[in-house]
Amino acid sequence: GDEAFSMIILDRVVFERTANNWATWKESSWFKTKGPTRVSLEIEDPAGDTREGSFRFIFLHELGHVVGATGHHHPSWLFSTWSGPYPFYDLAWIRQREDGSDRPISPFPLRRDVHFYAGDDRRVDNAKVLDVYTELAKTDFVSLYGAMSPFDDFAESFATYVHVAMVKKPYRLRVSRGADTAASMNAPILEPRCVKKREAIARILEAK
Repeated sequence: GDEAFSMIILDRVVFERTANNWATWKESSWFKTKGPTRVSLEIEDPAGDTREGSFRFIFLHELGHVVGATGHHHPSWLFSTWSGPYPFYDLAWIRQREDGSDRPISPFPLRRDVHFYAGDDRRVDNAKVLDVYTELAKTDFVSLYGAMSPFDDFAESFATYVHVAMVKKPYRLRVSRGADTAASMNAPILEPRCVKKREAIARILEAK
């Protein structure tokens, strides 16, 4: 079976954070903050750094889940039946037939260690943060959160495409050690490594 409709339920507590504060909090939720490495994520310029800005991006992500599920762009997360092909899924994922799990086509060994919104016992050591983003930059994932599953891959690709390419909002990620920038990403959805996903989302939106 496949999803025929979806419902979006939002937690108003999340919107107590302004856009950049929320984005940075989320992006830092998978690693231990005790250590020299920090991550910041800007999804709004100062004028748009409001609670409305965080709502806008979160809603786009959740809307991406609706489009991905009801549009048959990836397998169902509710049903175990496989009725592919799934155009977007097939760009980046392979179904492990023996256990029904999904693995990314792009090599990303450290991905298995990352758990967003994790408790302290599951958070990655601070020393590995830069290594994770270095690996991410060699894949076709638009964000680290998008690398967690085919469903979040689509939702993040959808959200960042609308946010960056259509609405012309920023998406600037910075990994710092002390005062120094160790790594950065600026609008990954527009990078050559993400061209197939960018074109796929553009085709989906043009067809609407």
